[in-house]
Amino acid sequence: MMGGKAGWMLTADDFLEETIAARVSQILEGDDRQAQELYGKQEAFIQGMEPDRKVQFEELIEDMIMWGARQCHLVYKAAFLDGLRLGHKAF
Repeated sequence: MMGGKAGWMLTADDFLEETIAARVSQILEGDDRQAQELYGKQEAFIQGMEPDRKVQFEELIEDMIMWGARQCHLVYKAAFLDGLRLGHKAF
């Protein structure tokens, strides 16, 4: 894999540091305005549905949210472990 310092091959430590930086950026650069806009559109859409379709749609959305939550959990867990690794390197 190319990258890092002046086109040299990345070491395991370089790769780990780049991965950690990417994860931290992913967490810190979240945009709540975008989520609020999406929730507003979703609510307007749901309110216009027939009751039986509304229940099915809400169940589908709930499943999708739970899947997303599991994915976020994996990212946060990996970031936590990255923090432990960095702490170990620092001390």
